[in-house]
Amino acid sequence: MIKENTVFILGAGASKAFGYPTGRELTNYIKTKFIGDFERSFGKVTQPGSAQEEKIDEAKIFVDAFIQSGGGTSIDYFLSRARNHGQRRIIQNYGRLAIAFNIIQREIVHSKNQIDIENDNDDNWLDYFYEHYFLSGQLEIDPEEISQVPISIITFNYDRSLEYLLYSRLKQIVNNNDEDIVMKILNKIPIIHIHGIIAHLPWQVMTKEVKNRIQYGALKLHTADILKQNIKIVHEKSNTDIIREAKSKIKRADKIYFLGFGYDTNNLEKIGIPKLLHEGQQIYGTGRTTNRILHETSQSLLNNGLEEEDIILENKGITQLLTDYP
Repeated sequence: MIKENTVFILGAGASKAFGYPTGRELTNYIKTKFIGDFERSFGKVTQPGSAQEEKIDEAKIFVDAFIQSGGGTSIDYFLSRARNHGQRRIIQNYGRLAIAFNIIQREIVHSKNQIDIENDNDDNWLDYFYEHYFLSGQLEIDPEEISQVPISIITFNYDRSLEYLLYSRLKQIVNNNDEDIVMKILNKIPIIHIHGIIAHLPWQVMTKEVKNRIQYGALKLHTADILKQNIKIVHEKSNTDIIREAKSKIKRADKIYFLGFGYDTNNLEKIGIPKLLHEGQQIYGTGRTTNRILHETSQSLLNNGLEEEDIILENKGITQLLTDYP
């Protein structure tokens, strides 16, 4: 069982193994498919001047504004900057809706084809993560001991595949599949969603930020207009407690792992990096990019006494990184 305070920071690449979109895929979805999905879900215009026509026109305003912004920036950053836009309400409302649409679709597919999706991916890292950081080679677990594992997870993803899969795996080895024990374990492990989560799972403790509990795989597209409220924009007051908690975890960490993360400077700054990094910490990270970019990124993280040897960013899969630097 690990002893060091360890923080895992997850980007879109970490959920890619479970069929969820990368930042680029979400951007392409918004630009090319969202309007069609919106019309199919809420109905095409049957009468000029109707409320439905107004909604579709507003959805198109959002998509056009996103494309005009360059369309290459992350949707999170675009929405956070929209507070200075003349159509702010429309952009943030339909931006949330577009994200909710895509995450709901991906969850439905994952819940129906989970085994095939995960077997087809060459970096199903969660199995190693679960076995190494939770089981530590044991065939049986002590619920009290595992609930004290000094792990925190900070994720920039909206989906809840991580929570669902950890729950499913723990339930398999807990005596009598005792759901109460599994719930107690997982509710003691901080999983912080910087941009919100589409909905809580039934076993999760309710928070003021997320108003819904729904079984995994039971999301429906017609509920997207309700669930979009759970998607957070960074400058919102409702998000300040989440950011504060994430920064606290990072400041007290002995080890920090970036998994499937793109190292966007805006996202790093949201959680206090590199400002909060300090001497004595060890930083590891994956990066599906060139060695030059990884070197430049590691240089940008140097702060408060950290040395180059304290930061290891390598172009490899998540499982390989966790195996090489346990």
